[in-house]
Amino acid sequence: MKPARIVILALALLVLTSLAGCSTLQGVPQAGTPTPSRDISATPTHSAAATRLPTLAAVATTEGFAPVPTGQASIGVPGAQPPPAVPTSEDPAGVPTPTTDPREAPTVTIIAQLQATVMAEVRPTTTPDSTGMTPFGGIDHVSVIHLKSSTLPGNYWLVYSTGSRMFDNPPQQHFAAIYERRDSGWRRISRVDLMNPDYLAEGSVVQVNIEPTHYWIAVESGVGAHGGCFDLLSFDGNNLKDEESNCASDPAAGSVQDLVGDGTGEVILNTSDDYVFCYACGIRVASYKVMRWNGTALAEIKAETLTNSTVVGLKQTNDQAVELFNHSLLKDAHTAIEKAYALDPTNETVKWNRVLINLHADTRRQVAMDSQYPLLANLFYGDYDAALKVLRPHTLDDILSDPKTSPLIAGTVAEGYEDALTAYITSTTTLALEADPNLAGAYYLRGWALHLAGGHDSQVVADIEKSVLLSPTDKLFASTLARIKP
Repeated sequence: MKPARIVILALALLVLTSLAGCSTLQGVPQAGTPTPSRDISATPTHSAAATRLPTLAAVATTEGFAPVPTGQASIGVPGAQPPPAVPTSEDPAGVPTPTTDPREAPTVTIIAQLQATVMAEVRPTTTPDSTGMTPFGGIDHVSVIHLKSSTLPGNYWLVYSTGSRMFDNPPQQHFAAIYERRDSGWRRISRVDLMNPDYLAEGSVVQVNIEPTHYWIAVESGVGAHGGCFDLLSFDGNNLKDEESNCASDPAAGSVQDLVGDGTGEVILNTSDDYVFCYACGIRVASYKVMRWNGTALAEIKAETLTNSTVVGLKQTNDQAVELFNHSLLKDAHTAIEKAYALDPTNETVKWNRVLINLHADTRRQVAMDSQYPLLANLFYGDYDAALKVLRPHTLDDILSDPKTSPLIAGTVAEGYEDALTAYITSTTTLALEADPNLAGAYYLRGWALHLAGGHDSQVVADIEKSVLLSPTDKLFASTLARIKP
């Protein structure tokens, strides 16, 4: 065989080998192999496969290349490229390619479409200042929640703003809005401006369960240096409403909790006084407004007496618990309401009294345990034995000394707040004595607080004398009276 023929045959064999290898590349069908069909409608919408990628022929047309006949490899098509990778929610480059049929679009795609629609209506945020900071720079994004209900029809989505509002004129307010997903796209149903929040973070808005005739949404936001706001929104299929709005100096301004274990939530609004002495002093008077769904609306739960009862002793025990609760004697109120509940756990009034009383009692007890000034915190709980226990280890000279040198005040969080200390003690003890006029500890502590403030000796002596009269064996009471009585 001539050399020229050998060269030609070798080159032909090399070309054939190359073509065979190329036709088996991953993702490219081999020549003569039919492309398998796929039923897109049967693909779960939550999986990556739900993203309807264009066919290879369509990609080629989009890119300006000649269509590839079904069943043929892309080898030999001028400029042909492999199909794009399937986009996922983790893809930093963006979201999956939108489809022409909204019903088949993956969740990540329709959320991105909705976010873009809403953000297009939001006023542009401010630019950083010379330091690179953007304090209250404006709304920077929106987050989306797909609302769920087993009883209400419709495909509803909640959109809420995130970032910090701007205090321009007019100010920029945070907002929440309801959109409905239909075949033709998105339709806005209702919107409310949130008047209190200074800043909202992603994840601070959640759907909650209160009752089935509405969608319920809880909004927790920040305000000021360390305060918080809480909004409870309802949506009935037509209107989005701000049902309850509450702000507090504490970041936890409100919540929805199941207080009776029936699977539905009660609304708890924080109305506490966090500025006893000062915000950082670690003492507060915990109090709450509690609301529940009564069948037609949200109604406040209040401690109520019984009009009548067929259970012997129930009215007396329940009413005593209510009286103690209303006079800041939470420790004893808790004991009384538990006795009433044991007598008749089916009584609706007793049940909700128990919820309200125990919420306050449990919180005030915990605050007293953690407080930096337990003398006062225990008074707010109504534990007068624990409050007096703070005084008993000290000498009488220390107890009755000048507030500026007394170890009960100097060097504690109460230092510099002597007037406030006197006011809190006298108001709390006076309230307690209205419910329990035989509370010896309340008389003693009120007399001591008046002595600290340089009050009238006659009033101081009268209160200490009353404490001795009610508890004649108490050595602290007797020795104090002997020291101050003329």
